[in-house]
Amino acid sequence: SFHSQVYTHCRARLIRLNADNITLRKLRVLKKEDVRGSTMILNPNLSGSTTLRLSWIWHSVSQRLLPRVSGQNAGPGTVPTPDDDEGDLGMEEETDPATILEFKRVHWLRARAQFQRWDEEKTLVSYEMQWTVSYFMKKSRSWKLAAAGPGRDSAQLPPGVVAYAHRQSEIWHQLAIIADQSYQRSNPNYKSM
Repeated sequence: SFHSQVYTHCRARLIRLNADNITLRKLRVLKKEDVRGSTMILNPNLSGSTTLRLSWIWHSVSQRLLPRVSGQNAGPGTVPTPDDDEGDLGMEEETDPATILEFKRVHWLRARAQFQRWDEEKTLVSYEMQWTVSYFMKKSRSWKLAAAGPGRDSAQLPPGVVAYAHRQSEIWHQLAIIADQSYQRSNPNYKSM
């Protein structure tokens, strides 16, 4: 963007003018990921959204806006000075503290909501594991009942139908066993059925 180019150009000029290391540490090299727009509001379940971190730019703004208690002459109400290592970048008048605070609050609320969604998802997945095994066992039992025939007399059914029902019952039972064992390996909190 235009602003990124201006920043990069100005930083390069500072380097040519032999700016001190403190200034260069405050005004870091600007990377693409530092200035990318966040689409997390539009699509909060986007892949990789759990690793989203605020850019160093936002952290440097908070350093300029909030008084710190550090250094030898730091005391209550100490305001950072241009000589402070992490202090003022000389742009307070350009930055509204309320805007920065609101941005950080929105970021925190979004992260909290995402955490709650994932926590709910974790709970649902553990229940779905139990429901899956229960469903497989129910299907196995229903095929056993079908093999028994009406009135529990399998003699009324042709042998092929009884064999098919027993085979289906065994398939569903094996699926239940496989699912149960897989869930035990993948989830230490899973209660085997």
